[in-house]
Amino acid sequence: MKAEELKRLNLVKTKQGIFYIWAVGKFDVMICPFLEEEPFQISLSEIEPIELTKEWLIKFGLRRNKEAEISTYQRWEQPEGDNIGLYFFTFFKNGIGQWILRLVFPESKGGLYSPGMNKLMYVHQLQNLYFCLTGQELTIKE
Repeated sequence: MKAEELKRLNLVKTKQGIFYIWAVGKFDVMICPFLEEEPFQISLSEIEPIELTKEWLIKFGLRRNKEAEISTYQRWEQPEGDNIGLYFFTFFKNGIGQWILRLVFPESKGGLYSPGMNKLMYVHQLQNLYFCLTGQELTIKE
């Protein structure tokens, strides 16, 4: 992984399991399994991205909306109480397995959909995009 892709609180995996990024250096990162624990240093070459799957969407609090699905797409949305301001996220998994993100603006704002963004393959990418759009961390809702 590249250091430029990572920020504090991103989730990554190592041979030992899933860890939070605590700090990012040029060639290494500080990671910890739980936020309350003491972080430790590991080489960037020893961490890997976590593939974005439906299990991760569920951990982040998204729910599948089967009634709104069309064709081979799966539609995942934030619960209504968790919508972030003027829009909410909708994730579609297309026929070839790519996750596509759209922002959906409510009817009061014209009911617009953003163009589909299909470069979301990993958990840290979703976390980073969410933070850029909302200023909030995308957290596990367990």
